[in-house]
Parts: sequence; C-alpha cells; structure tokens
Amino acid sequence: MSTVVDRASRADVYLVQFEQFSYGRRGFNPEFSNMIRLVKKANPVAQSIVYFHETYAYPKNFRHAIMFAYQRRQAIQLAKSASTVLFTCRMGMARLGRFNPESWVVPVHENIPVIEAAPEPLRPAGDAVRVMVFGNLESRRAKLIRDAFAEIEGAVPTAELWYVGRDSRRARELVSGESILRVWAEAEPAKVSELMKLVDLALSPFPDGISGRRGSFAALMKHAVPTVTNLGRFSDDYLRVAAACGAFVLTSDEDFAKESARLAKDADRLKRTSRAAGRAFQFVPSLAASVGAVEAAMSRYVPSVVDGGAATPAESEVGRGH
Repeated sequence: MSTVVDRASRADVYLVQFEQFSYGRRGFNPEFSNMIRLVKKANPVAQSIVYFHETYAYPKNFRHAIMFAYQRRQAIQLAKSASTVLFTCRMGMARLGRFNPESWVVPVHENIPVIEAAPEPLRPAGDAVRVMVFGNLESRRAKLIRDAFAEIEGAVPTAELWYVGRDSRRARELVSGESILRVWAEAEPAKVSELMKLVDLALSPFPDGISGRRGSFAALMKHAVPTVTNLGRFSDDYLRVAAACGAFVLTSDEDFAKESARLAKDADRLKRTSRAAGRAFQFVPSLAASVGAVEAAMSRYVPSVVDGGAATPAESEVGRGH
C-alpha cells in the first residue's frame, strides 16, 4: 500500500479502478479504502477518479450479509473521498451516488471485440435457428433460459442451442434429450466473435435484470445479435430507450419464454432487430466511450490529458479492477 500511495501522491490526478474482490479476500481491505485519504495527506492537491466496476455484495444470504456490511462501508468511504466517481450502471449510482455529487455512469464495454475476419464466416447450410447463450449460468438465469428454449423449440422445431462459456455441465441441463446442443467451453475471443456472427438470436437474461455492467450483453449488441433479455429494477435508461427503438427485446421474467419464441419464429423481425442493434450501440457502450469518460474526468484537473499531453503511469492508473 505504501508504494501505491507514494506513486499516486506524485501525480496531479490518478485513476483507481475498483472492484471489491480484487483487493482482498472476500473483498475485505479497509486499508485500501483509506488510500485516497492517505494520498491527500501526502499531497493535498492530488485529484482522484474512482471507477467502480462493482460496488458491494447484496445480502442474499448470511455469508453475503457479512460481506455486505464491510464492503458497503469500504465503498462509501472510497466514494466520499474521491474527486470524481464513475459507475458502470444505474445500480452503482443508486447505491453510492448520493455520497459524491461528482458521480457519473459509464456502461461497461463489450468483453468480446468484433473481429473483422477475412473472409467473413459462412453461415451453416440448412434452416436451423441457432440460439446463443453466452456466459455464466447462475441457477435463476439457467431456469429462464431453459424455459425459453423449450418454448422456442415448440415454435421452431429446427432450433439449436449454442452455448459459449465455462458452465458446460449446467449447459446440458438447458435442453431436453432430443435437443441439439453445441458447447464451446474454452473458446478464444476471435472464435466467440465468429460464433456471434453465425447465430440467429441470443438469450441473455440476468438474475437482477439487464444493466450497463454486463459486458457479455454489450458484446452481443456490438455484434448486432437479436437478443432477448429481462427488465430489472436497475436497468439503465439508455437500455430502455434502445429496447423501445427495437434494438433488442426487453421483457419481464414471466414473459421471457413467450417473447423469446415470438422473436425466434419471426425471420423479418430478427433482421430488423439486428439492424437496430447495430445502429443503437455504435458508440455506447464501447472501449472508446469508457476511455473518453475517464479522459473527460481527468481533463477537469489536468487539461493536457485530453489536449495532447502524455500522462505518466502514476497519472494514468493506480490499481486495477476486472
């Protein structure tokens, strides 16, 4: 910690990328949450930007309730002491925004970049409807997907489920014995990008609903994959607007299966949704947008960061999230 404080105190402005579990076992690291206070003590004019990739655990059980108690306190202390705070979604703003008036939301960019292949991958022959599921399979998410794919198969008997992720065992539970399931458990980013260009639609629900912190969903949108996801309490406004414009299907948990089947059997709607996704998500979220937000925040304190000045490592980053 002393090395981090020393580096940051020599900078005009420094960036802290924060995710609780990156800095301590089960997110316990009270020393780190005091870092900005220690830097200010060493250099009162140093300015800090804290980028919250996550905030703190939700107390859904006894173990998480314990983590919630100390993680929330650490996060509040960090947010209060920062010059500017960036969150990845509306949830972060709702939890911590009131502790710092200089708080902004910048959605997570895609975790799979669009790979421009030469030549582009050829779609498999046949009339199969290829349904992608990308990412981890928590129990609630798996149930929504399992019910939705069963509904899709009832409407489109040629449907196939393509799973990309590390939960290959649980993926087998998403389909019945007669279903076609293909699994890529250790695919490289270029391969995942190729697969996203080959599928017809994706099922992407989340236990707490879609929000700006979901890099897997951002990847689907960047690849213009027609996607069905679910509304949550903290679903960001830009996502609600994009859904209203037809860029993806946003529905309730109760209607997720029915709406998935409706999209899967409508070839014209699949094409329209893909085109709308490609238009709606050209810039936000993206790596360029994330970098731009950080640069804009830094330029308030050091204008040369954006005007062409070269930042030193100490000015650019202290700590790394995920």
